[in-house]
Amino acid sequence: MNRFDSPYKGSGNLTREQFYFYEMRTTARLMCDGIEDAEIIDKIVSENLFQYPTERTIKRAASVCVKRLAMCR
Repeated sequence: MNRFDSPYKGSGNLTREQFYFYEMRTTARLMCDGIEDAEIIDKIVSENLFQYPTERTIKRAASVCVKRLAMCR
């Protein structure tokens, strides 16, 4: 896929966020375990795997990580 075929063309949703190194590792591990994307987000939020203070920030970061990693599949 080249950059012009990207579903995120013209959108800064993924590039405006932080790099999320540790969060990406955690999310990637869950993806490698074969868990579905929605379940990954629910697990990260319910168990506070990112150790963030609010549920809203956890869910936003988890969604970004899942979207970024889904592009690599």
